Amino acid sequence: MNTTQQVLWKKIQAFQFDIPEADFCFSDRLARENGWDKDYTLDVIEEYRKFLFLMCTSTHPLTPSDQVDQAWHLHMVYTHSYWVELCQNTLQQEIHHGPTKGSAEEKEKFNDWYARTLDTYQDTFGQVAPTNIWPSPDDRFQELNYQRVNMHQNWVIKKPEWGSFLTTLLLIGIWVGMVIGSAGKLSIGSGIVIVFGAIFFYIATKFGTKGSGNYSGGVGCGSCGGCGGCGGCG
Repeated sequence: MNTTQQVLWKKIQAFQFDIPEADFCFSDRLARENGWDKDYTLDVIEEYRKFLFLMCTSTHPLTPSDQVDQAWHLHMVYTHSYWVELCQNTLQQEIHHGPTKGSAEEKEKFNDWYARTLDTYQDTFGQVAPTNIWPSPDDRFQELNYQRVNMHQNWVIKKPEWGSFLTTLLLIGIWVGMVIGSAGKLSIGSGIVIVFGAIFFYIATKFGTKGSGNYSGGVGCGSCGGCGGCGGCG
């Protein structure tokens, strides 16, 4: 970093996201909305600081990880903090953020921007971006399907991994076949048929509604480094 960049980085490091007198502050809201614990949330905010610095100092477009993007999204909701205290008073430039258009070309563009962001991060800070917040480009742009859910009215259960899911179903099917088959009502083969019927149902549920809430371009966002100008998010 040159002298000007060092001054800017110190300003970003000193920027306060949480208001001390607030009972429910920025980091609390970020943690609750994403289901993160407090320590991980604070780590994400620190990575958001680094992304802000990169956006001000880079000469090529940048794209954040999804975790950093969530911090960016939420910060813009605090309009005075974002536009006045951060952009105007701290960065002294506007950093804009808009949606991706969702095409295959957009997906390729944001994938390239994200890869370049990781390279610039390493060049600037002298270390590889932490993978628990900055995943690889392949993992970053897998299709995502997000939706607000009222946790007081709904249970959210994580889908199992394919290997463990199929193995568990197969074992259950064999057990069901043996138990019912021993009673002379159903063979082991029939039990396995039941399991594969369940697998078919799972596949139909998982992929049959794939288009709902998704688009072929994946999810991406960014901003042109150093210009405070164009960008996209989805």
